Amino acid sequence: MKDNVLLVGKLNTTIRNIHIMMKEHFDVQLCTGDSSVVDGMIKLLRPKMVFISLTDYEKKARKALELIDKKYSHIIVVILGNQEELSNCSEFIDEERYTIIKRPIGIKEMIKACYAALGIPEQYQDGGVKKEEDNRKYILMVDDNAAQIRAIKGWLEEKYKVHSVLSGWQALESVKETRPDLILLDYEMPICDGRQVLKKLRENKDTSDISVVFLTAISDRKHIMDVMDLKPAGYLLKPVEKERMFEVIEDVFRKEEDNNS
Repeated sequence: MKDNVLLVGKLNTTIRNIHIMMKEHFDVQLCTGDSSVVDGMIKLLRPKMVFISLTDYEKKARKALELIDKKYSHIIVVILGNQEELSNCSEFIDEERYTIIKRPIGIKEMIKACYAALGIPEQYQDGGVKKEEDNRKYILMVDDNAAQIRAIKGWLEEKYKVHSVLSGWQALESVKETRPDLILLDYEMPICDGRQVLKKLRENKDTSDISVVFLTAISDRKHIMDVMDLKPAGYLLKPVEKERMFEVIEDVFRKEEDNNS
């Protein structure tokens, strides 16, 4: 099993490239928000390591590190930056507490530094065996309730690859990074709710055909009709039942296969 790593920083070319590289070696979740979002993601994912890219993230990095040191001092922290970025942040970067990686650096050297920070011997890196291609369907789960995500993600991982985020905006950014086969989308979320997320997905030709299954806690007939007017692939009532969830998801994938055959 791959170690769980939370990748933190500004959404830019640097962090996108790091994400692509690290996914080959670790179970990586990308977090591009401020310290409050980092806090939520740590509670949700319980990562073994937090990897912070300083590029365009220097100001927010200070609060993120203060949060980690105050509430999550057991978590391994790796910081990546060039000479200027590291100098600008030297006041609050504890070189004894954190693993510092200076750019420019090669991919292999960066990954080795991450393994060293995790204390994994070379013979056990990448599981010590050649990785097999994972052809399972990929599901993106979107819900602002971290406890619910943990429970449902645990069920889904029995059969599917799963990535989870805590907000609609994070979902839209995640879809740009990796296209999911299906999105489990909470209908009732603050700021950018499920309706808005689906509307934005449908407006983009690259994402307009992604299957979306809504999660909703409101079961009255008018609300359900409003949900179905958006023409999702399906919906699930909260609290979600495991057996019903798999029925709905498998039905969506089965219909897609029939339509493509």
